[in-house]
Amino acid sequence: MPAEPTPSRPSPRTRRLLLPVTMAVVAIVVAVMLLNRESPDDVQRQDQVQAWTADLDAWAGATTERLGPAGTPEAGEHDLAALFEPDWTQPVRYPVQPSTAGWADVDAVNAACTAYTSFIQSGQEAVQPPAPPTGLDTEHPDAGETGQRFGDYQLAVADFQRSTGGIESAVRTFCGTYPALVAAHAGAAEAQADLDEALRCTEAGCAHSPDSATTPGELVELAEAAAAIPNDQIQASLSTQCYLVDLAPVCAADALEAAELARAWRAWDGELTDGGPDDDVAGTETIIGAARADFDATSADLDRAGAGELAQQHLEEFGSTLSGAATELSAALDQAPA
Repeated sequence: MPAEPTPSRPSPRTRRLLLPVTMAVVAIVVAVMLLNRESPDDVQRQDQVQAWTADLDAWAGATTERLGPAGTPEAGEHDLAALFEPDWTQPVRYPVQPSTAGWADVDAVNAACTAYTSFIQSGQEAVQPPAPPTGLDTEHPDAGETGQRFGDYQLAVADFQRSTGGIESAVRTFCGTYPALVAAHAGAAEAQADLDEALRCTEAGCAHSPDSATTPGELVELAEAAAAIPNDQIQASLSTQCYLVDLAPVCAADALEAAELARAWRAWDGELTDGGPDDDVAGTETIIGAARADFDATSADLDRAGAGELAQQHLEEFGSTLSGAATELSAALDQAPA
């Protein structure tokens, strides 16, 4: 039988050529393995970025809920512009202009003022977006997107605070005066209804109605509550602070007129109590004329309609500023992944 051929072995030269190739392949494999294997630093950084992202998501959600459109006074059905009545900023001119305010109006105005000032204050005291974890390299590509969100959120809060802070003083000034004026008119309206029943007035004048059970002393108290005391309150409020800075001359004139009306009413009270039940004293309409006779004539030149329109415009701007700032903030924070 012929002998089986002996397997050929690579020549020494071939072996020398294969060795570098093999080593190169092994080096490539090792390099790929090393690249694919994360270092402890990589894992820690990714964990930090993930935690920071979750914190930003939670912060954005809570901030949007508190300062976004759903948190505005308008969303809570509080609208100062809708509650504003120019007559309630002026003196009580009963009976020519009977007061129409009620205590429900006072409650509504106070609630709206609380909503406006609280929303603005919450914005000015807003918690800033959570800062990056200690030790995180925010320049690393892994943290780039989250770092960008952090910067955007900071800018969004600053813009919101700048917008709402611009009207904070004006809102606080209005709310520091207007509710007290409304309350004065509400108290006047309540007493005026009782005073109308206690008086018998004709073209000749007014006297204590014989059908009324009120005593002369009680009648004077009603007259005080119906016009004198409310005008005292209005004079004190407007002398301390005007409800809008732009209307300071109007407030000064109204304060002076309110003081004169209170004085004239008290003089009328004295005439009423000095006479008997059948003695007529000057009609209540005369009080208005007597007070105006002693009142600075320039008040007649005041554009009260224009003042009311200007105040209305300011109040509408308050509401639109807060709603606009809330909408912009919400849009800026709506970057969290779904």
